[in-house]
Amino acid sequence: MFQKQTHLKDAAYRKSFKDQPCWACGAEDGTVVGAHMRWNEFSGMGRKPSDDLIVALCASCHADQESQPGPEWWCQNVLKEMLREKYQKWKQSE
Repeated sequence: MFQKQTHLKDAAYRKSFKDQPCWACGAEDGTVVGAHMRWNEFSGMGRKPSDDLIVALCASCHADQESQPGPEWWCQNVLKEMLREKYQKWKQSE
């Protein structure tokens, strides 16, 4: 049912996030980078999580997330907005 997780490293994929808007606030201010979602998997001092766990965050949101590590920040600032956007797209297609 669940696949074994692998630790991916992909420099080209990491760089691709700089041209996207921030997934948390929508900023397109030139400070957007690929930010790793950190909790449990492959995280710890000096260890980056797998590159398939990256989202685009501006410098401000990235700093905010780093000051509040854990799933709560991601759920409140990224997942909730993604779900709302998905609903709005669905509603428009009705």
